[in-house]
This record gives sequence, structure tokens and C-alpha cells, in this order.
Amino acid sequence: FHWRDGLLYVLVQVVGAFLALGLGQIVGRRLPEAAPGSQVNAVIFEMLGTALLVFVVTRVVISKVPEAASALAIGLALSVGIALAGASSGGVLNPAIALALLTGNLVAGSLGLGGVIYLLVPLLAGVGAALLARYLTPYGAAEQDCDEITAAPKKP
Repeated sequence: FHWRDGLLYVLVQVVGAFLALGLGQIVGRRLPEAAPGSQVNAVIFEMLGTALLVFVVTRVVISKVPEAASALAIGLALSVGIALAGASSGGVLNPAIALALLTGNLVAGSLGLGGVIYLLVPLLAGVGAALLARYLTPYGAAEQDCDEITAAPKKP
């Protein structure tokens, strides 16, 4: 990835999240505030769901999984992540979406621990999961992938 591609990806995520915010405002739906004492559950399950999703996406990319299989793996990881975190935190699993939800005040209690649960926890979990996926990559595979990505196109 070139840094511009990563920046474009983040920008598209945030724009998509704010479009979802508009829909959320129309529907008038808010995520529930974690009950006192259950905030620890919200943190744990939001972290596990996000880590699972990022780990699967990273492994799919590193392993060059065929498109159909990658869509299935990522969709299942997202479904399991939402199932894990849904009851305690709404299963946001994405800091870009969390930013839009917090901005639109669609998360109850968003100024307190809710902001940490929805923004900071997924970021930390995602970084940890990506590093774990990278660590589990066979030695030399990542360097070979970088060489393939940055190599000049072969002429026919």
C-alpha cells in the first residue's frame, strides 16, 4: 500500500460512516448505554469482535485468498463479531462508524466511557490483531508480497 491509498481508505470509511449517521438520524435509532457494571463486558466484547474482524481481513489479504472465499471469511468474521459485541455495545467494531455515531449523539452516554469503548478499544484491538496476523505470516512472505506490489508491470 502507498500511504495515499491508506489515507483514501480511511477517508472513504469516515464518509460512509457519516452517510450511515444520516440514515440513523432519519430512523431515530440510538445504541444503548452500557448499564453500570456491564461496561467491562462492552469493552471486552467490542475488543474481541474488532480483533477477530481485523485478524481475518489481514490474514485474507496476506494469504491472497480467492475473492469468493475472502468475502465469505470476512462476512462470517463480521457476523461473529457483531454477535459477540451486539448485546453489550451494539457491535460497532469500527472507529469510523463510532466517530459518526458519537458526533450525531446516537450513542447514549457518549461523552463518558462510551467514547472510549467505541473509539479507542477498537483501534487498539485492531492494531493488536493486525500485528498478530503479521507475526503469524511465514518468514519472508510479507517481503515477497511487497516486492510483487511495488514491482514494475511486466510487458507482454
